[in-house]
Amino acid sequence: MANTYSLDLERDSSQYASIVDASQTGLDIAGDISIEAWIKLESMVSTHTIAAKWDGNWAGKKSYWFSYVPASDKIAFEFSGNGSAADYHLSSALGLSTGVWYHVAMVFTAASHSTTFYLNGTAVGTDSGGTITALYNSPAPFLIGDVFSDGSAAATYFDGLIDEVRIWNDVRTITEIANNYQTELVGNEANLQGYWKLNNDYLDATANNNDLTASGSPVFSVDVPFTEEYTITCGAGSFALSGISATLTLTTTNTNLITKGTELFATNDILRIKEGTDDEWMRVNTVISQSQYSVSRDLAGAYDPNANPAWTKGATVVNYGQSGQGMIEMAAAGTNTPWMKVLTHAGSPWSATTERLRIGNLNGFLGYATDLYGIAIGETTKYLKYDTTNGLRIAGDITSSTINIPNATTPLFSVDASGNVVANSLKRNDFHWFTVFESIDGYSKITDGAGTIVTDANGLLITTGAVSNNDCEIKRSIGDQQSWNKNSKLKCEIQITSNSYQEIYIVMGRADSSSNITKHYGFFIWGNEIYATIANGTDCYQTSLTTFSANASKLLEAVLDVSTGLIKFYIDETLVLTSDGDGTPTGSGNYAFFINVRDTNNEARILNVKWWDFWQAI
Repeated sequence: MANTYSLDLERDSSQYASIVDASQTGLDIAGDISIEAWIKLESMVSTHTIAAKWDGNWAGKKSYWFSYVPASDKIAFEFSGNGSAADYHLSSALGLSTGVWYHVAMVFTAASHSTTFYLNGTAVGTDSGGTITALYNSPAPFLIGDVFSDGSAAATYFDGLIDEVRIWNDVRTITEIANNYQTELVGNEANLQGYWKLNNDYLDATANNNDLTASGSPVFSVDVPFTEEYTITCGAGSFALSGISATLTLTTTNTNLITKGTELFATNDILRIKEGTDDEWMRVNTVISQSQYSVSRDLAGAYDPNANPAWTKGATVVNYGQSGQGMIEMAAAGTNTPWMKVLTHAGSPWSATTERLRIGNLNGFLGYATDLYGIAIGETTKYLKYDTTNGLRIAGDITSSTINIPNATTPLFSVDASGNVVANSLKRNDFHWFTVFESIDGYSKITDGAGTIVTDANGLLITTGAVSNNDCEIKRSIGDQQSWNKNSKLKCEIQITSNSYQEIYIVMGRADSSSNITKHYGFFIWGNEIYATIANGTDCYQTSLTTFSANASKLLEAVLDVSTGLIKFYIDETLVLTSDGDGTPTGSGNYAFFINVRDTNNEARILNVKWWDFWQAI
């Protein structure tokens, strides 16, 4: 039978439905208990009782009481272990309003004396206050819509519509609640002790026959939270990707889907129907036959209950597959289009997708912020990108038996199977590009005291000894190949364990705390502040760029353009400073790069350089 009615209770008329204790079966629940109901409030005055077996002022008659409390906007569960003293559990604030259907549920786990609350199939808080682990067997009557006090109805009447009230003597899981709250049950489900569909009657659908008696002459309403009526046909000539097209007229939140064709859906396949502004996600719950499926609707929560789109002829059903699988999206019009994307989803493609590859307009992907056309694949720090303005760019580890970076017929340099530059493989003098991931062979290293410079899977680790003014440094000299009259840049990703009492230089050229006027440009870190630093051999210019927190990662980049004599500084891919030309080094130099770390407070300082690029052009 379809869900066609709900019970309309009026607070001003003192309306409720009940069964006396002597006539009920299975409602004296001692341990785990779960209660569910659909509610639609008509006022926000005082407490709204949903279901209770409770007499508030008589000792020895309290068991359990499920309600909504407008003053705090929370659903509540009050329960007693001896009929008198009680614990009181609350959900988080829900944001309920009048005139809207909501499904509310509570699940009490006796062993942990904890209650988890649910709104529309989603957990909205757990409360474990108190110590009660068993519910009292109360002689009070069971009520829907009110609670007893001193042997008669109290002034905590429910005011509004109520439907589909269910009581279980087990711990309902979030999956059980989410999969079933928008569909009628049979009544023979395991552990279901009371089930009132309220379809124009007060009958209990379970074998316990806990039929209710109305008080105050309430009436039934045709306003319901969901219905299971449906009409589904199939249209010809429509299009689907890895799925089947269908013409649909769906008017419920959980129903059957009937298709035609050779494509089959599987349990837990995620389906999408989109037409115009309507866009709905579904999940296959059960494969009934080759062409008929039970599905849950509106997984994205885009529609109010009973307000799902009525799909018409020509609508297309697209199968997004199982949790974690991939999909393709294409768009020819709209923001940042045209593009084609390859994405993966984490089981919820309506809210959790990860773009892996894009062809076309790259704006909005992998750091692109303007309309540039090309192809990009990868992640924030590991990618392959090409566009017509920036050309080809690569970041991340390269794994291969041997890689040669060619210049015509002569390799620029070679990389071995471990990702290291092969010794003496640098062939040209007009380009120097040093990228370090796991090896620092061939680099000059100096440590004071207990300081160390090592590499591991996280990159380069520079650790000072716990001695004030203890220095560690690493550098690479390339002699007369270094020139300040060539374009160059440095780029690295760093993480610093401390944000105080430290001096760190990461520069092209050379600089440290004892001599900062030596020719260089790059970054100086003092305490928790990052500075731009530039020196020409006579003067040093330093400008504060930003602050950072301990253990925070920062992506630093500085670029020298010799045609203008200006240096641009970037932090986390954002331009933060362009120099005015003062202090720009010129002439010859000694080092392609230089890193110096100094502790100033008798504590070990750790700099983690996850990767670096130091580059010099012709």
